[in-house]
Amino acid sequence: MLKSSTIALLILLSGLFISCKQSKGLTVSNMKKHHIESNIKGLGDDTILVYYVPLSKMGEDYEPIQDTIFSKNDRFAYDTPSNEPILLYLFSKKGEFTRKSGHPYRPDEKHIVALVKPTDQLNITGELKQYYLDYQVQGSAFNEQYTQVRKNYIEATSEAVSIELKLDALMAINGDTTEINDLFQKRNAVNSAGRNAHLEYIKNNPDKDLAAYYLTRQPWEIFGKYYNELSLNVRNGIFKNALESKIIKYKKYTQVQEAELKIKEGESAPDFELRSLSGNFSLNAVKTKYIVLDFWGSWCPPCTKGFPKMKAYYSKYKESIEFIGIDCNETEEKWRKAVLNYDLPWPQVINKLDIDDDVSVKYGIKAYPTKFIIDKDKKILAKFIGKDDSFYQKLDELMATK
Repeated sequence: MLKSSTIALLILLSGLFISCKQSKGLTVSNMKKHHIESNIKGLGDDTILVYYVPLSKMGEDYEPIQDTIFSKNDRFAYDTPSNEPILLYLFSKKGEFTRKSGHPYRPDEKHIVALVKPTDQLNITGELKQYYLDYQVQGSAFNEQYTQVRKNYIEATSEAVSIELKLDALMAINGDTTEINDLFQKRNAVNSAGRNAHLEYIKNNPDKDLAAYYLTRQPWEIFGKYYNELSLNVRNGIFKNALESKIIKYKKYTQVQEAELKIKEGESAPDFELRSLSGNFSLNAVKTKYIVLDFWGSWCPPCTKGFPKMKAYYSKYKESIEFIGIDCNETEEKWRKAVLNYDLPWPQVINKLDIDDDVSVKYGIKAYPTKFIIDKDKKILAKFIGKDDSFYQKLDELMATK
């Protein structure tokens, strides 16, 4: 099951280091002064993975631009090709761990994060530790403030990396459930130190751009509470686009919370009109005894993995049950391609992006897939979140009593 609040995050990370091109990065042997020059003890000669996001694209469904550079004797330099401010992330391959599955684990604690403007000349120094990267940046107030705040908690929160490695080892062997749950709770407690430090900075520095950056990374409740506490200059500053994008998502979040309380068994299912592959579709126009609404997206592995069994049940009960697929958070091109690729035989519609017409908001959808079973009077009989076999059991029960 994929939570909708995490979708944007899964899109950002999915392709981050799959392929890195060689490379606009420069070595310090060049004579010119670069945007970034770095001397990190422990890097030696290594590959540095680079990815960055223009500030104008923060908060959007935007895949980071990737690059690769190299360190020599602990040193490297980089010139950003962007003509606007960017958030830059750097990761040394030496900081990488290998999971039991063979996949790389690149902890946030070992990343360098820097805000880089086209005119900046930043100097980064530090040391690569076992579980974190200790570094500081000189050359801009934002980066100096960021690394100073980070220094106050990074050694403590780096324990989360050690815990993650223990969890990986235990889960690979289907270890003791109690021990695994204890480690999850301990990791969350450790990570809270960083979030709390960021929140304290937000409270005490509403006139700083760094407060805006930290706020974009806070949970919805915190974001909603402190957004208006930021100064007008900061709200309209370099993180304006990111803040405004999150404001829209925050409004959607609050409406989903409200709808979830109303959308329950026995209540009427909200009517909607959406565009199907062949024209317009209205829920009220469906006259079968039962209706299944399936909220899905091709970006959601649990959604697509459930299609084979859904096809079997559609074929089994299609005379009495109408399945309706509602594609969410997707472009029309990807939606049409997915319906074709997965050969979905039941009616398919695409959700609207405008918050006032968003059917996922009306139905209080927080995670994908989510399915509803509705009767002919458009009353909600049941709701199922995730890839849940009880959904099919419910269909069998209904058909056994028809």
